[in-house]
Amino acid sequence: FFCRRPLFSSLKRETRLVLGGQMNEEQKRTIVETQTWLFQSFPACFRSDHSCPLKVGILKDVFDRLPADKSISRLQIRRALKFYTNHPAYQKTLIKKKERFDLEGNIVGEVKEEHKETAKKILSFRRIKAFAHKSKEG
Repeated sequence: FFCRRPLFSSLKRETRLVLGGQMNEEQKRTIVETQTWLFQSFPACFRSDHSCPLKVGILKDVFDRLPADKSISRLQIRRALKFYTNHPAYQKTLIKKKERFDLEGNIVGEVKEEHKETAKKILSFRRIKAFAHKSKEG
C-alpha cells in the first residue's frame, strides 16, 4: 500500500507479520482497536470481509484524516493497515477484483497484474507453511 515501495519486500517478513510473529497482547489489542476506528471512519473501503482493494498510497489519505486529539498514532495506522492488507481474505480480493478504491469508496485505479501475482504467491506460501506446520504436529 506504499507508493514508493514494492507491494511486499519479502514473503518471509510479510508472513511473520501476518501469522503473529512476535506480537504481544497489547500490540494485538491496539491493532484491533485501530482497525475498528478504520471500519467506522471509512466504511466505504474498510470492511471486515476485506472485500475492497485499497488505493495504492491510501496510507497518506488516512494520515490526513487522523483525529485531531492524536488518540490514534501514525504507527498504529501503519500496523493496522499492514495487518489488514496482509490478511488472506484481502489477498484473495486482490486476485479477484479489478478496481481499487479510495476512502470514500470511489474507483481510483485498477489492481495491477503484478499485485495479483504477488497475492497468489503469498497465499501459496501460506498453504505450504501451514501444511509443513501440520505435518510437524501429526
